[in-house]
Amino acid sequence: MLLKFVVVCVVVGVVTPALTVSGVQQMPKEWPCPIKSDIYPCICSYNQSYDLFMDCSAVENNDELEIAFRESEFPFLKYKEFKIVHDPNDEKNMLTNIGPDTLRELSFERIIITGTKLNEIADEAFHHSHDTLLSMDLSNNDLNSFPLESINEYSKLKIFKLDDNKFPELPEIPSDSLEVFSISGNPNLNIFQNAFQQAPLLREIYLARLQLKVLEPGLFLNLTHLAILDIHRNKLESLDEYSVATKEVSLQFVNVDDNLLTGIRHDAIHGKTTTRHTYSNTITIRHKYSKTIITRHTYSKTITTRHTHTQ
Repeated sequence: MLLKFVVVCVVVGVVTPALTVSGVQQMPKEWPCPIKSDIYPCICSYNQSYDLFMDCSAVENNDELEIAFRESEFPFLKYKEFKIVHDPNDEKNMLTNIGPDTLRELSFERIIITGTKLNEIADEAFHHSHDTLLSMDLSNNDLNSFPLESINEYSKLKIFKLDDNKFPELPEIPSDSLEVFSISGNPNLNIFQNAFQQAPLLREIYLARLQLKVLEPGLFLNLTHLAILDIHRNKLESLDEYSVATKEVSLQFVNVDDNLLTGIRHDAIHGKTTTRHTYSNTITIRHKYSKTIITRHTYSKTITTRHTHTQ
């Protein structure tokens, strides 16, 4: 007698189509991951909630990454994380690019690619993650470009890190969702005046170790939520009027350690200036030279500044 029954599987919050199983048919032991040997040297894992994770840190070159995805069948296409973490000092790691179809139709909520020799990521490399990606960390690679003009296509992206690459410039970042942006450690970076004008939800910006000599006035003027600004280890000699100016009173912390500062104008940092009411929040500015130039600001119409000097 032939037995037939229906199995309904719930994985990552999605109900799969019903599977009709005749006779004795078993899922691969790796399920819901692909077959282990097919995706080698990548490793797929999952947690109790059946969130899927793909770790390709053992991939050494472009061909290995291409083959791992090209030769595999994926039971599910939605992954929590895609990760490649290399030791930048390991000479056998020679991953240099990710093509537009390398990752097939897979989508991710979190992408971490660090320590590689990656110098090119195709414009469409992560296009299946446009509606899912929350965080992307591409720090400590050899990247000198990224299609920032299309960043708004990642409709849920909140955290974006490009630290310690080789970017020559930072053009406009159009994003209605981005909250944290970091591009520290890209020496001589040319920051466009409109870089942050179309990213109004930014709360944290990290511009450290860029060899900046000038912070252009009005660079942050369109931001209403900026709370943390890190500009340490640059070559700033002064902060002039409106160097750090935002529409609203939101700033909580500005790090200016390890610059060449000899003075900070009392009106260098502004919040909302439409009233003389003194707001309850304060800005803490760190400067660790022998003479602390400014330690704290309290907002009023311009800014009431309290200077502390230590010998």
